[in-house]
Amino acid sequence: MMTRPILIGLALCAACCVSAQAQTVLYVDANADLTPHNGSDWCHAYLTLTDALAAAGANTTIRVANGTYRPGTSRNSTFGLIDSVTISGGHAGCNDGGDERNIARNETILSGDLAGDDQTGGDNSENSYHVVTGSGRDATAVLDGFTITGGNADGSPDHGGGLYIDGGSPTIVNCTFRRNSAGYGGAVMVSAGNDPTFTNCRFVGNSAPLGGAVYADSGSAVFTNCVFAGNWAEGSGGAILAAVFDGTLVNCTFANNTGPSGGGAVHLLFGNNLTFANCILWGNTPNQIEEFGSSAVVAVDRTCIQDGWTGTGNITTSPQFARDPGPGSDGEWGTPDDDYGDLTLQGGSPAIDAGDSSAILAGVYVDLALNVRVLDDPNTTDTGVGIGVPPLTVDMGAYEHPIFSRNLGDVDGDGDVDLEDFAFFFEEFIGPR
Repeated sequence: MMTRPILIGLALCAACCVSAQAQTVLYVDANADLTPHNGSDWCHAYLTLTDALAAAGANTTIRVANGTYRPGTSRNSTFGLIDSVTISGGHAGCNDGGDERNIARNETILSGDLAGDDQTGGDNSENSYHVVTGSGRDATAVLDGFTITGGNADGSPDHGGGLYIDGGSPTIVNCTFRRNSAGYGGAVMVSAGNDPTFTNCRFVGNSAPLGGAVYADSGSAVFTNCVFAGNWAEGSGGAILAAVFDGTLVNCTFANNTGPSGGGAVHLLFGNNLTFANCILWGNTPNQIEEFGSSAVVAVDRTCIQDGWTGTGNITTSPQFARDPGPGSDGEWGTPDDDYGDLTLQGGSPAIDAGDSSAILAGVYVDLALNVRVLDDPNTTDTGVGIGVPPLTVDMGAYEHPIFSRNLGDVDGDGDVDLEDFAFFFEEFIGPR
């Protein structure tokens, strides 16, 4: 029988062969302990992401270890995305597992809190205007596996404290935007964008006078398997404020966002064309979606929406989240006791097997928890639209209700889906020799 190290080596070779172009890998770890810090391996890693970005050429992957990284010392400092460069967070780093990747366990934070005092009684007056920028970038500019926090866009432009995109289409995957603020779009600004994509992202605790999490203006974007929870606006659009915007939202969950002037989840101004499919909008205040102006076109199908909306297969009964979000004992969002909830579905939820599997976008195979995206629940009567033989029907919302105790890809049960799992699987597949 082939040994596991040999199998892991074969897996690495197979992964390398799928790429037609050679990839350069640079490493970033604030705790790397060997000099020189030239990014050549984990223990000679760059200490800052800024240094790695300055060194990155085309077809580069930058792997970043857990820790907190700041873009510089000036409020204008920002992490600028680069075409043909993938920035990958969630790695264990030097002396702690190297390439091992678990985004939850190895949280990798891009922080605009330049003084590091937001959680210790300081204010955000010195924070970076935009933690990350993706203006003018195409889909090969990838940010994957980070928490973006502490952006404060109160200058000019006062848009997008976490991420500012003006005329670009970067790819954002597996990211959490938490506690960013701005005049418009506390977490993200999309303007004149050509379909930037947000997949498996969380927007929690962001705030702005308009568009608590996202302000979308004169462009387009796609959101898949995303959660918006506990965001608030002083005016309209607790989660999203959109103006003259084409947007697609598939399997997204909006819960307990607040926009007192209308659109607790989404507020639409003139000229919008938005499509919601397989989504959940629940517990947003004062309502879920509000249109301002007669030129907005909103298609809502196979969606659980509390206030109801005309469309195919929509439901108005509680999705039965595992735990609803809430502002904590002080009753106020934006304080340390905020609880963004557990927005997975309880067994028996009417949102299980109630979506339209044909609406899932190409290339989407997992949900926000990185579980298989379509798992037909044998204990639930399908009310949605399935695909395949036998038909498999997707759930509504960002999370697929699990019918197994763990991710099936996690063969060795360590909480990761990695090359060790491939080795176990391959060893059993080829059998004894």
